[in-house]
Amino acid sequence: MIATDEKGLARNVASGIAGRVTLDAILRKCALTHPDRTALVDDPDRAEWNDLPPETLTWRALDERVAALAGFF
Repeated sequence: MIATDEKGLARNVASGIAGRVTLDAILRKCALTHPDRTALVDDPDRAEWNDLPPETLTWRALDERVAALAGFF
């Protein structure tokens, strides 16, 4: 997702802070390149703030969750 108009995007690209590669494309590339490497690790106290156990996700698992979430939009 690119969340700016063409003029803003051009300005950001020229300044070096942005490009046309989206976050989901970067995530997908990591999932394809290193599917079984650790991507995200929850803080050990996760259960204290949302009653769920801490999780560790690989790049593949993270990509699958992002794809599932994107399916709602």
